[in-house]
Amino acid sequence: MACIFAHTCEYTHIFQIKRSQFHSHNLSKLHAISDAYGAISVHCFVKSVIVKNQLGPHAAQGSDRDGQHAPEAAPASMPREQYLLDGLSKAGKLIEIGPAHNPLVPRSAGWNSFSLDHASRADLVAKYAGDPWVDPAKIEEVDFVWRGGLMIDAVPAEHHGTFDAVIASHVIEHTTDVIRFLQAAQTLLRPEGTLRLAVPDKRKCFDFYRNPSTTADTIVAYEDRRDRHDVRTHIDYALRMATKRGCPGWFEGDTQPAELLHRVDIAWQMLRYRGIPDYVDAHNWVFVPASFELMMLELCQLDFLDLRIENLVAMPATEFLVRVRPGREAVDPETIQARRRALMDRMLIELADQTRQIAGSPLYAPPQEPPQEPPQRPPEASPSDPAPPVRRSGLRRWLAAGASLAAASAALQRVARSTR
Repeated sequence: MACIFAHTCEYTHIFQIKRSQFHSHNLSKLHAISDAYGAISVHCFVKSVIVKNQLGPHAAQGSDRDGQHAPEAAPASMPREQYLLDGLSKAGKLIEIGPAHNPLVPRSAGWNSFSLDHASRADLVAKYAGDPWVDPAKIEEVDFVWRGGLMIDAVPAEHHGTFDAVIASHVIEHTTDVIRFLQAAQTLLRPEGTLRLAVPDKRKCFDFYRNPSTTADTIVAYEDRRDRHDVRTHIDYALRMATKRGCPGWFEGDTQPAELLHRVDIAWQMLRYRGIPDYVDAHNWVFVPASFELMMLELCQLDFLDLRIENLVAMPATEFLVRVRPGREAVDPETIQARRRALMDRMLIELADQTRQIAGSPLYAPPQEPPQEPPQRPPEASPSDPAPPVRRSGLRRWLAAGASLAAASAALQRVARSTR
């Protein structure tokens, strides 16, 4: 597998994989060789916590793991970082994939953590030099540098099977070979360990118009030993990329119309990526919660993996969070068939639910006016009371995100023209 790595980011400030900071642990972006294409990808991991950092009443409700119900919901008001790290001890042995300048489990905070990234700390500091959104002090020493080949080979064998958790936020969708990525995580974990994933939900991000990936797609990539995205991925990625109000991620109830980022002739430019030896980044895998669960179930039944989903939480915007453990469930073939069918049914329901965002759809849910509350007289403030905080950062970041995405799109056009 090529050197494709996640970098915890916040919002894309400029291209050539410059980072923004919607929130310190919210975005992860794989190492991109292509400046413009990579910038669009980095930017598009704007997370739900830009506007709302907590699971609220919009989170999906209960799941019984048979595929017949929606994903579970984490306890109300639990920040995503808290959910991703729930149950982990700072004394446990953890590995984070692609933490870059915003690790979820920094050693500086007392975590017994290791990091795997595409470059050394010195190289990362040099890479982010001059980026006003990056604090180089947050970049920690990189334990395992992955510059190419299989990810598992970047970690010495004495560490295999010793980690209490593998953490990867917005990484899996970029992998060229998702099976080998999951196999590597399985190899690194102790029998009681967990894989913690944050995964984009196509219903709430710029993958809005793309079709979910299938188990067949993952098997073909595995058999091809794919270490670069194929040209079909690049064409589909560019043709169907969409935003709302210039933002690449949104809440599930957002009824603003989605806008395509590129015209159809972008396909001719994407054809030029065929045969390029370097890795060029893209969202390779596209999921809704049920399609991810179905892929995992089928890959385990086909003996590619020995893992099971412990729980899955749908966030109010942009993503869902998954906790996976080693050891697949021992169930009979009839139960597997029933579960597969239930997950396929639920996937169609989730895709139908997406159409509630589209005006003219039979399921369209127009925005509701908030109920008017009777005015209340504010309490008298004493001269010593501090002034209430002014919350402007979220709006500023959204506006910056939209401007950055436009800049990245223009850069993509310039790069494509230069290859003619």
